[in-house]
Formats: sequence, C-alpha cells, structure tokens
Amino acid sequence: MKNRKNSIKGFTLIEMIVVIALIGILMGVAFPQTTKFLAAGRDTKRISDVSRVVPGYLELYFNQEGEYPEGDWAGLAAKLGPSPGANVLGGKGLPKATGVYIYVYCPGDNNYSYTLGVKLETDNKALDESVGNETDVSCGGLTCGKDEHVYCVQP
Repeated sequence: MKNRKNSIKGFTLIEMIVVIALIGILMGVAFPQTTKFLAAGRDTKRISDVSRVVPGYLELYFNQEGEYPEGDWAGLAAKLGPSPGANVLGGKGLPKATGVYIYVYCPGDNNYSYTLGVKLETDNKALDESVGNETDVSCGGLTCGKDEHVYCVQP
C-alpha cells in the first residue's frame, strides 16, 4: 500500500508566504519609481501646453483680433472657443487643470503681452528656463520660478 502523505504534491505554506513576501518587496521598490515617472510625464505635457500649444492659439487670436484676450484661464477658454469671429481652437478645448496643478493666464499691459503659467508636480529641469527666475513674476496667485515649482512663459 502506498503512503498517501508522500504522494500529495504541491507548495507548502512556508513556500507560498516566502513568494508573496518577495513579490511585496519588489512592488515596494518599483511603485515609488513608477509614480515619479508618471508625475514627470504629466509635467512634460503641462510644460508643452504652456510653452507651445496655448501660445500658438494666442498668436492666432492676436492675428484675428489685434490684441490678446482679457481675463483668466477660464475666460481664455471662452474667448478662444467657438464664438463669432474668434473660433481659434477649432472645436478643441484648452488643457484642463487637475487638483492643485493649475494653469494660469494673465494678460499684460494694454493686452499686448501675456504670462502663462502652470504648477508642476516635480522639480523639472525646464524650471531653469522659466520666466521669473531672475525677476519676480506672478500670475493668477502663483509666483513663477523654481521655488514654487511654477513654470511660466511670456512672448
């Protein structure tokens, strides 16, 4: 007669606990790095929006209207959106702010200049090129520069 205890195959409880512990350790090491990369990716998109996409829309608006729009970020979306003679966005919307990472727009003197800014999640290298590193520039309650993680551009 066969010994039934020896014929059962499988993993022991100790082996399963060790494998689960190793997977947990690997996840603990990998997860923080993943979140840093995701935050850097979101910041890159915000910087692109502020330095390339929105200024392009503003220049089109300036060419049509002869001045930059008045107002703040919310008003900017209304001015650039579908309205008679000023449908610059072509049916697309401006980037949306999420949480504390907001976009700001401030028209300059006589609406012939502007400042665009965005609050970033990380200490991005692009902050070195931001307006406000040498002089104090504030827009929409944010102070541009490295100290506040606010990237700003001006034409």
